[in-house]
Amino acid sequence: MCDIVHACVNLGDSRFVAIRDGVIVYKLEIQQKGFDYPFQLGNGVKFDDSSVAQEIKVIVRTRDVIVMSTDGLFDNVHNIELEKLRGTHL
Repeated sequence: MCDIVHACVNLGDSRFVAIRDGVIVYKLEIQQKGFDYPFQLGNGVKFDDSSVAQEIKVIVRTRDVIVMSTDGLFDNVHNIELEKLRGTHL
């Protein structure tokens, strides 16, 4: 089995999960200032700059599945459903 370092940068309410053998082994948490108020990139007063972005390194293995999405998926699909999807369909 080969371990690979997966590097990413995230800001706001997008996120990813790493699923290994049907179990979530890593979940990137969203960045928000309050309920339904995520960090956002922009150049105006209401926006955040890139200095608040999360820099993440996660070890992934062959056959791991990475699910990346905006809040549209993660607000509506529970983690258990993601794990089941991996176990039965991939």
